[in-house]
Amino acid sequence: MSVRLKSRDAADAAAAAEATVEVKNIGDFPSAEVVQVYALASNVPRALRAFRRTGILAPGESSKVSMPLCERALGAFYDESLGRWQPPAQGSEVQLEVGASSKDIRLRAKVVL
Repeated sequence: MSVRLKSRDAADAAAAAEATVEVKNIGDFPSAEVVQVYALASNVPRALRAFRRTGILAPGESSKVSMPLCERALGAFYDESLGRWQPPAQGSEVQLEVGASSKDIRLRAKVVL
C-alpha cells in the first residue's frame, strides 16, 4: 500500500491523501473485489473511510486501486466551541487498514500527518 499526503495548501482540500493498493486475483475464476480502507486516529474511532470496486480481474491479473481520503477520514473533528471542523494536528498518527471487510484486514500502515 502506498499513501500520498497532499499539501495543506493544495487546491483540492476534499482529498488530503490518496491510498493506492495493488489487488491480484489469486483464484481460478474471473472475479472483482471491493477494497475497503479503515482509519483510526487518536481522536476518532475506527471506521470505514473509503472503498472502491475493482473491475473483473482474470485469474492471475492485478490492478491498482486508488482512493482519496479527506481530512475527516484522517482525524479531523468538529469543534463545537468554534462551530467548525478542525483539521488533524500536524505530526499526528493515523492507522490505515485495507481489506475486503472489517474482519478481513490484509494491510496496515501508520501515516504521520
